[in-house]
Amino acid sequence: MLDFDPQGDLTTCLGWKNNEVLENTVSNLLLNKINNKETNFDDFILHNDEGVYLIPSNLDLASTAMQLISAFSRESLLKNSIEPIKNNYDYIIIDCPPALGILTINALSASSDVLIPVQAQYLPAKGMEKLMSTVNMIKQAINPNLKIAGICMTLCQERTNIARSTIESITNAYGKHIKVFDNLIPLSVSASEISITSQSVYKYAGLTKELIKATQPQTKNKEYTR
Repeated sequence: MLDFDPQGDLTTCLGWKNNEVLENTVSNLLLNKINNKETNFDDFILHNDEGVYLIPSNLDLASTAMQLISAFSRESLLKNSIEPIKNNYDYIIIDCPPALGILTINALSASSDVLIPVQAQYLPAKGMEKLMSTVNMIKQAINPNLKIAGICMTLCQERTNIARSTIESITNAYGKHIKVFDNLIPLSVSASEISITSQSVYKYAGLTKELIKATQPQTKNKEYTR
């Protein structure tokens, strides 16, 4: 997994709660590429107790993002940075920031598939149109192999009218061309507690199976953007 969000929530949830003290993060990885420095990935890849491999992030990525604006091949820096290790893994999952800026563009440029999580609420669903436009732009200008693996509904309260209507509108608007995953991630206390305990939510293995099925017919090695 690659944490590409300056907030570093993925890093925190996987067990590195004080991520600001980490010396080697994705920020340093990008800066090495910008400055043509060699990278020893053994120094960058962390391992948690569940066997997850992680390239971490922290707030340093916010300032690094500013430097990307003037960098050569700025849209492809992440792709070029992880090129030496991408064949070591079946999947590389890139956790993106919520904003559609230079970091997200880098993640989409480095990816083969996009998983789109959408909260079952009105405003997050409304932002889908802009995201789709960005994905299409990246596909046409930078990464012609980019595909949308599917849409995953999250923070669902299925008994509420707003959740049901949001799921229905997303399915009606995009379901004919994009897979809307059957497995919904509910709004629950147990799901929230997972981020505190730094453990996986194995009960959502159904979504994992759908995701693998959606991408399996393609090449084995994936750079996967969330």
